[in-house]
Amino acid sequence: MPFPRSHGVLLFLLLAAGPAALRAEGPDDLPKAELEPPIAWGLQGYLARPLLDLRAMGPRSGQGGGLFMEQRLTSSSFLQTRFDYSSYRQVDGLPTPNAFNPVPANVTSMAANAASLGADLRLYLPYPGLQSVYILGGMAAVRYEFRALATVTSLDPNGIPLPAAPLAVKAKTSMKWGVDAGLGWELGRGVALTVRYTYVPIDGDALAALESGLRITF
Repeated sequence: MPFPRSHGVLLFLLLAAGPAALRAEGPDDLPKAELEPPIAWGLQGYLARPLLDLRAMGPRSGQGGGLFMEQRLTSSSFLQTRFDYSSYRQVDGLPTPNAFNPVPANVTSMAANAASLGADLRLYLPYPGLQSVYILGGMAAVRYEFRALATVTSLDPNGIPLPAAPLAVKAKTSMKWGVDAGLGWELGRGVALTVRYTYVPIDGDALAALESGLRITF
């Protein structure tokens, strides 16, 4: 499917802000970033609200988390390599049938998991009063797995209904490239609040999520 123009705008804003952030080399501009080690490790956890075609999973937010390794490029820019895992599960109010639920309407639960390996560029804003705020953007290879559990009722040769039998349906996608963009706010002591938008086009569908949570750097 064509790459949505709105996602191109997000990447353009990130690239436009990049040169200004990279010029902020002075320790007086970004003292927090200067104190961070050249290479750091960390954890992040978040709630993920499904958007676009991923809303077929239902209205509930999923949850996820991951590990990252980060290398400092300058006093204001960092390159982050990350592994994330997100999980969505819906047990009632299922919008059946839909693209991710081809089985009949007696579906009792649906679930989706996403594993991703990617890299982001993180840039602190070089403006007075905003030194603790940063923007980020990058790409990731993402793989989704969808599962549905249903009950199926059949008849014996005499036309008498048999006890309902469970039916499990599982589907995996191949690795697909996705993009992400977001921002964060450093709270101090390696803790930051983050908001990130992710987008993955898969076989004509647009799977997106808005992730918000905490990031901890060791």
